[in-house]
Amino acid sequence: MLEWPEANRKHRLVTVNPSTDLWNLFTKKVASNHATISKHLDVPLSKDIRFFEVFVSKYSVHDQVLWHIDRPLYQREDSSEVQPKNPRIYNVSINLNSDYSGGELGIRGDGGDAIIANTEPGIATSFLTKNYHQIDTITSGIRYSLITWVYADAPEYYTGCDPHKWAVNV
Repeated sequence: MLEWPEANRKHRLVTVNPSTDLWNLFTKKVASNHATISKHLDVPLSKDIRFFEVFVSKYSVHDQVLWHIDRPLYQREDSSEVQPKNPRIYNVSINLNSDYSGGELGIRGDGGDAIIANTEPGIATSFLTKNYHQIDTITSGIRYSLITWVYADAPEYYTGCDPHKWAVNV
């Protein structure tokens, strides 16, 4: 369980075990759609990609995530454990339920205009790590989503990392 004490994040993340069916189904589905996602996001196709973490995110009433960008290079600073340094290419988020109010996923494009993503359960939303995004305040119910980041698979980034923690190489 991870919690974010910073002022701009109020929600909980539960890490999905890489040996579970949920991890395998999600990452394989994303990997099988990688070429299409890359084309729609207008990024060069990375022949090989990897996944490091998959989370279930839980937002209760009053929880939110304010506008932010995800670091393109991921390195957890609060841990003695060496984390991946591979460049993140894009985010993938799937809303898992609809019995809540509020909690819209907002994404800002390069021009700064904000759009509200389709958060219908089961619909994947992908966006570049450089795009600002947020989750509006939950006003009732509990919102669950499944999230991951797609990383470029480049061997030079593995120095000091545990390669056994990486999964799915396409």
